[in-house]
Amino acid sequence: MKESVSREAGFITYWKGFGSLSLALQMLCSKASWFSSRFIAMQVFIEFEACGMMFHLVSLVVLQTS
Repeated sequence: MKESVSREAGFITYWKGFGSLSLALQMLCSKASWFSSRFIAMQVFIEFEACGMMFHLVSLVVLQTS
């Protein structure tokens, strides 16, 4: 059980790092055009979708191991 918790924490820290990286990219792109902001919105949406899927997978793993 302890192992799955640390694995989950690893996933969370990975996603936090990924999020801050994309945030930095957004800050760089924020000075660009309207098209770029549309692209960023799409990227954010995709990231949230992936985050939700990852959370679902992690919770499935935790449920199976517990």
